[in-house]
Amino acid sequence: SLARDASALAAARGLPAVPAAEFRCAALSERLCAVPTQQLPNGTHQQTGPSGLQRDYAAWAQGEAGFTFCSQPWLFSVAAKGKLLQLEAALRMQHSQQVALRHSLFGPQPRLGIGAKRGALAWLPADVAAADAAGPFLV
Repeated sequence: SLARDASALAAARGLPAVPAAEFRCAALSERLCAVPTQQLPNGTHQQTGPSGLQRDYAAWAQGEAGFTFCSQPWLFSVAAKGKLLQLEAALRMQHSQQVALRHSLFGPQPRLGIGAKRGALAWLPADVAAADAAGPFLV
């Protein structure tokens, strides 16, 4: 990690080790994790949009050009990294649920293919034998 490399370099130069906390930005983590809310008439708060962390993660996950903080996770505090992991797990679970629902509603239906030798169909009426001449059929 960057903190370990900096500490090794400092030790090689006879300087004290650099604490890992120096590489984290608490103010940045707090700002990114802040969720925009509004107060409702009944006194409760409602989320009005995604947090900065959610927007940044979406940009990073979609590979958008430009800088994202998620591409530099060493900047985050431990609490912000925890929220990032929660966000990623929630998005993966949501995606899995959507895929499962899509497959249950519109997915391929199991089909049974039946093949037969032409000689075995000699006892069937002519129209069935003619249909089999076109090839195996699906039920």
